Amino acid sequence: MKLHTVRQTDVVLPALDEPDLRLASITSLEASRGRAAEFTYADASLRELDLAGTHLLDGRVLRLRSQRTMLENLPADSVVFIVLAVLPRLDDEGPRSRTGRR
Repeated sequence: MKLHTVRQTDVVLPALDEPDLRLASITSLEASRGRAAEFTYADASLRELDLAGTHLLDGRVLRLRSQRTMLENLPADSVVFIVLAVLPRLDDEGPRSRTGRR
């Protein structure tokens, strides 16, 4: 892995382009044992992504669209997230707190 420095922050980027690394295509980020490893999760369009307590390890999350996303206690080691666009909220009533109250 290669170390990059941005101002005062050091970042080690995952080495997921190695030719001998095989990433399995998965259809869900929820793992039966609480861990998803060596995976690619791509091209999903979800109404809601609610993920808690899953350890993501050595993977790629690509082109994921979700109307609502809640991530809690989600350790991610050597995972690349590719975001194409972050869309604003569809309602005009302003931001909501985590509980849904204004």
